[in-house]
Amino acid sequence: KLATWYRQYAAVAAAEGQQAALRRAAVHIIPSIDHSDFCQGFQVPGDLPSELEPAEAVEVIGQTSGAWLNYLVAGNEGMNGLELLEDYSTKIKLLLTPFFEAQDLELMPDGDHLVDPTGTYSPWCERAQMILAGLSDADSARVTIARTCDVAGFEDSRSCAYLNSTSDFEHSRSQYAFDTATGTLAVNVSGHNVYYRDFDNTGELTPAKEIGCKMLSGARIAEQLGLTDYPSDVSVGSCADANRAAVQAALDLTKGTVTRERYEARGRSVCFGDDFDAFFSAGKSFERREIH
Repeated sequence: KLATWYRQYAAVAAAEGQQAALRRAAVHIIPSIDHSDFCQGFQVPGDLPSELEPAEAVEVIGQTSGAWLNYLVAGNEGMNGLELLEDYSTKIKLLLTPFFEAQDLELMPDGDHLVDPTGTYSPWCERAQMILAGLSDADSARVTIARTCDVAGFEDSRSCAYLNSTSDFEHSRSQYAFDTATGTLAVNVSGHNVYYRDFDNTGELTPAKEIGCKMLSGARIAEQLGLTDYPSDVSVGSCADANRAAVQAALDLTKGTVTRERYEARGRSVCFGDDFDAFFSAGKSFERREIH
């Protein structure tokens, strides 16, 4: 939710200037502390462990809060006021930019990425479709993925690039249309994200819990492109490949950052399983259920 509040702060800064935003709605993330550091003597349930000793945490909290009061009340523009606040703003932007870029992969246009946002297309589903197809660069260049609804050549009005409800997504259809004049294939990929429930209306978790994509098989795309040597009767790529690519995208977005260093030192590793068909399955199927 701090990311959401920072987006709101950044919007004020863009419209009215950073100093005005710092006066109205300063949003700072203090490194290495936890929620419980604000409540000395009480451990907030479910809180992550602080990396600072209690005395150190109290000192940095006091410095930051004091700088804001110094600037707001006394107009102090030195290191005990505005200068410290601006330094924090720069560091917070560097910290959160990879997170915002990752959210833009989930859903566009991005807006504020509030809880359960609405959008028009899923960049990640577009990427996953090409991972599934596993085509050469030359053949991939002949495939275009639509970002609208009711694309000319598609038969079903439910062939939207993103569906904002689970029911619409369930009944959507992935479709395709080959242009003989240009030798290109227009593909429809339907996306739908599931978000964390927000019973307390705090926006605590704003990233998607899972990203659902309805895509064409690689074999279907190869058939439409006239590729007779496609090496699979389904797809060269797999859902596991798309999941691996998602983790790699997160690592790439955080390259050279403190976040990446921290993950490599303390983060949990990710294990991937191979795709499989359910017992007695007739083949690939749409699953309307929660992913764990």
